[in-house]
Amino acid sequence: MSWKAKREKVNEILKFRVIPILRKEGFKGSFPHFRRQNGKHIDIIGFQFSQWGPQFYIEIALAPIDGIKLQDGKFIPPEKVKHYHTGLRTRIGPPTFDFEHENFAGVCEAVIISLDEARAWWSKNKK
Repeated sequence: MSWKAKREKVNEILKFRVIPILRKEGFKGSFPHFRRQNGKHIDIIGFQFSQWGPQFYIEIALAPIDGIKLQDGKFIPPEKVKHYHTGLRTRIGPPTFDFEHENFAGVCEAVIISLDEARAWWSKNKK
């Protein structure tokens, strides 16, 4: 299977299995960027695919409810803010979610398990 075909397959499985979980928890947005307003903060989750191989990372972040002003003065509104706009962010799960060996279901399960790590991090950092 080509690298492109593997990427398409993992995207399909993530959209079928993981995105419904995020939607159920109140996240909005479109793959690969999601956000949910939660009290005084915006919880952010983003899937970042490697350009060097069949793998991806999951980054989570917190942003102020009214958006972010970047160092260059540009304002990112709440409905556009992404994980890379904020300084308060981290990666969850294994160092990489690797789908080289076509274990798409296993990768998907690892993502679902990693969502617990995200929930705990968001909760801890909202203080």
